[in-house]
Order: sequence, then C-alpha cells, then structure tokens
Amino acid sequence: MKKKEFYLPSSNGTSRLHCIQWIPDGEIHACLQIAHGMTEHIERYEELAEYLAERGICVYGNDHLGHGMTASDKTERGFFGEKDGAVLLVKDMRRLWLWGKRAYLEGKHFLLGHSMGSFLVRRYLTAYGDGPDGVILSGTGAPPGAAVAAGVLLASFVCRTKGAHYRDKLLYEMSLGNYNRKFAPVKTASDWLSRDEESVKAFEADERCSFVFTAGAYRDFFNLILKTQRLEKEGKIHKEIPVLFLSGTMDPVGEQTRGVSRVYGWFDRAGVHDLTKGLYEGARHEVFHEINRQEVFSDTFDWLARHL
Repeated sequence: MKKKEFYLPSSNGTSRLHCIQWIPDGEIHACLQIAHGMTEHIERYEELAEYLAERGICVYGNDHLGHGMTASDKTERGFFGEKDGAVLLVKDMRRLWLWGKRAYLEGKHFLLGHSMGSFLVRRYLTAYGDGPDGVILSGTGAPPGAAVAAGVLLASFVCRTKGAHYRDKLLYEMSLGNYNRKFAPVKTASDWLSRDEESVKAFEADERCSFVFTAGAYRDFFNLILKTQRLEKEGKIHKEIPVLFLSGTMDPVGEQTRGVSRVYGWFDRAGVHDLTKGLYEGARHEVFHEINRQEVFSDTFDWLARHL
C-alpha cells in the first residue's frame, strides 16, 4: 500500500485542497472518496483506508476548506468563505471526484461521508446528475427543520453584527453542546464521539481537531442542511444509487437511530431501491473510531464488494 499527498485548486479560486490517497499494491477493484466531518481532517481515516487498500480499494479524500492542511493557518480553521461556503465544500468534492474519475478509468467509484461529510454527500446527490456507483453515509441525521432554521437566523445575526469569522458560544451550544449529556459523567468534551477512550484522547490532542466553527460556517452549513433535506423530502435524489447507512445506536447526531431512520424513509419514499442500514449497538458517533471498528471496517468492505 502506498500513501500519497497532493493538492488540487479549490473552487473558491484561492485555496489549495490538501488531499491524501491510499493506493493498493496490487489490482485496484474500486475507488472510494471520503468526505470527513466537522472539525477534523482526512488523515483520521487512515486506519479505514489502509484496511480497504489492503483489499484492493483505492481510497482518497481532501481536507475541506477551513480544515486540516487546507486551512492556510489556525485562524482559518472553521471558516469556509464569506458567502455560500458550504456550497464550496460540495464543489470541492466534485473537483476531487472528477480527478478520481480521470486518474482511475476502470472500476466503480463510491462516495463515503461522515457526519458533516454525510450531509455534503447527500447534497452532492441532489446537485449532480452523474452520481457515484454507491454511497455510504456514516453518522448522519435529520435535525428538525425549525431548529436548523433558528440556527440560520442566529448565525446570520452574528455574521451581521460581529462578522463571519466570529466564534459564538451560543452557536456552539446549539450545534454540539448537548451531545455529551447522555454519557455523563464524562471525562472530556468529546466523549460522545466514541467509547474508545484512546481514540477520544487522540482527537482531543490533535491540533487539527476540536476547534470551534465560525458564525459564517454555521450559517452556511445550516443552510445546506435545510436545502438538502427539502430536496430529499421532494424525492429529488438519484433512484439507482445503492446507499449504506452506518450509525451507532447511541449516536446523538442520529438521535439514537431515529434521525437515521427518517433519512432512510425519505430515500425509500423517493424510490431508492437499494438501501441498507448498519446499526451498531452501544456505539457512539464515530463508528470508524469505535471499539468495534474492525467489525465496521469489515461490513463496509463487504458492502463495497457486493456492489462491484
């Protein structure tokens, strides 16, 4: 297995997207592009990528704008752009997708999105006609529209009064502040991510993780969620694309599977005929960093293999 880092120009016209690919030593059976979640970076998926690369799956992904090594400095972490920043993230995914299609002409191409990345992938499915050969949605959810709309109003107000780069405590509390409550007593602010204490410690210690989103990023991400869920409810998604949902039964983002089931229902009513749910008892938000992650890796590969 070979690991390569490279850069692509961002759709914002100025930034360079930091990308990593994990390339199998032997025959490549398929490609998987990963869209990472909020306040993390693509290299956190290395264990999953190595597992899949050893089995013939070429894996690649990029650090989103405002994340990882794509962010020009620490002050840019948690900031997408002055306007429609989340749309830029989806467009950047498209740029990497087209790169992958050119680089690997043979075999099928799949998309995986975790948490925020799952919402970006869901928006991708409503935006582009030439969809992937399959999609994996990890740690996704269906937040109530009224709550998301309230978040848009608050974030927009903060942007107008304090600027899009401002980091607002109330916005953070609305978005992530309640996630730890079901796991009290907790040792860290990130216990809701995983039962694996070492994984949580690594996340907390990683300077490229656990920063606070700006008001502009919250505004743009909340707007993307509203539009995505509206289009999904209207059935404006690809019908022929297989979809795998992965979630821990204790994931607060998925509302302990209730939110995942709502999204599954929207896809089902839209006519998507190949839907699979993988629910892991007791697991929290980051199933790829859980104590049973080898089981999740195996299930992910098995699903990919069935759809080659």
